[in-house]
Amino acid sequence: MIHEMSVRAVSAKQPFGPTPTKQQNRKQMIVVATLGTILVFQFYSIWLVIFSGSSLPGSKFQFGIIFGSAQSVAALSCGYICKYMSDKSAYVSMAAIALICYLAYYLLGEGTGGLMAQISLFFSVFGLGAMVSLCYLLIELRVPPSSYGSTMVFLLTCAIFFTISSPIVAHMKSPTPQMVIMTLLSSIVILALRLPEAGEFLQV
Repeated sequence: MIHEMSVRAVSAKQPFGPTPTKQQNRKQMIVVATLGTILVFQFYSIWLVIFSGSSLPGSKFQFGIIFGSAQSVAALSCGYICKYMSDKSAYVSMAAIALICYLAYYLLGEGTGGLMAQISLFFSVFGLGAMVSLCYLLIELRVPPSSYGSTMVFLLTCAIFFTISSPIVAHMKSPTPQMVIMTLLSSIVILALRLPEAGEFLQV
């Protein structure tokens, strides 16, 4: 009896929200494509930082400690950051921090640059780590709830797939990997600024 009632309730349930128009569908596709590009650039940047760090002179142990601690602090700080900033503003700010600090890390000598270079690396990875946490919120607030799960899986799968070539780029002669990282982070800032505000495409 309970099973039959639940089946009838599900079958009688109306579609979630009004049917989107062709123009709305087109806008949603553009937003999803932009989010997908941002994710590809984001994960590519992270893996480039990891792999290029393994090929730079200096202590690999120190690099690992800085990378892990910065990621952990970033994950714990995201909730606090979002109390005072919108998801889009927070994401753009973290991308800008990652870019500026990685540029400082490069100019200070990277693995052999001493304490200031290590601090710059920490804040660069902090920005990248915060971006990873914030990207889920960025997508959730710009994709219809009915397709959020499938969109998330698709975008993350594509983003991870496109990082296959990152070890090759990371082990090219300097400054090629560094220039690629900074170009990707700059592109992320520009693309994220082009995203619509949160909730514009949510159907309620």
